[in-house]
Amino acid sequence: MTTENLEPSRRRGRARTATTEVKLPEQKPFKQPRMRYAPTKVLSDDELESIHHASLRILSDYGMDFLDPDARNLLQKAGAKIEDQRVRFDPEMVLETIKTCPSEFKLHARNPAHTLNVGGDWMAFGSVASTPNFIGLDGIRHPGTRQDFKNSSS
Repeated sequence: MTTENLEPSRRRGRARTATTEVKLPEQKPFKQPRMRYAPTKVLSDDELESIHHASLRILSDYGMDFLDPDARNLLQKAGAKIEDQRVRFDPEMVLETIKTCPSEFKLHARNPAHTLNVGGDWMAFGSVASTPNFIGLDGIRHPGTRQDFKNSSS
């Protein structure tokens, strides 16, 4: 065994990159965009009215299932018809409730500078991929699965 070639190699691998500072691109400050142009009109007024009346009929004739008994109780007190887990809504109830909804509202962030305006000419972007955590009917929380996501959206 010889001791002649004990000079450090030129490549240092991780040791070199651990001390190298990575410069990230400068990020612009948060600013919520606004729509500068009128929305594209995809449906005629008659088509939109037809969809609206169909949705009222579906809520009245077929209803929706609500698994949470507290939610069913609140809806019943508000005038909805309850049958087991199925809740049916009179069209008048839906229309009166819609009248109480604001045309704009704020989603308050932990950092007030990042609070989002929703509605009006404000634009808000977000992504939703799946349920990262899931609480089943048994009340136990566990990591979400594709099956949980399918079950919650069907």
